[in-house]
Formats: sequence, structure tokens, C-alpha cells
Amino acid sequence: MSSAIQVLILDTFAAYGAAGQAWALRVADCESHYNPNAVNSSSGASGLFQFLPSSWASTPQGRQGLSVFDPAANAQGAAWYYGATGRTGGPWSCK
Repeated sequence: MSSAIQVLILDTFAAYGAAGQAWALRVADCESHYNPNAVNSSSGASGLFQFLPSSWASTPQGRQGLSVFDPAANAQGAAWYYGATGRTGGPWSCK
């Protein structure tokens, strides 16, 4: 499963080049080990990139009502944050 998730992440972050793709793979591995159903029981962070509920709600995908557990939507939300924060890694502690 993780190889399909890795391809999804690489495709989603393609517009950000190799550096963006490498960042995304590192963060998704660190945050969820590429598990789109991961949940942090202490913070409530969920999904592939471990969005906090408030952070997910602020993404275009969250505002559209897409599930944080949808790996494509979660990766798109992470890519949106990555671009919106000037490619700094935004709210993630894993970088």
C-alpha cells in the first residue's frame, strides 16, 4: 500500500519539483508512515499528513467537505499548505 501512496504523493507534489516531493515523502512517512487512516489519539491529528481538525477545515479540501482520511484529498491539502506557506513546511513538526 505504501508504494501506491508514495506515487500519489509524488504526483500531487510534482508541481513543486524534486525538493517538494522529497519534503512531502519525508513528512508523510514521519507523520503517519504512509497510513491514510492514522489518527493521533492525543491531538486528534488524522490522515496521511496528520492534519489537526482545525487545520484540515481551513484547507480547500476540508472546506469542500472532503474526508481527511481520503489520501488524495489529504495530499492535496498538504500541497496547498506547502505552497501557501512559501514552501516552509507550514504547520508540520516533521520536516
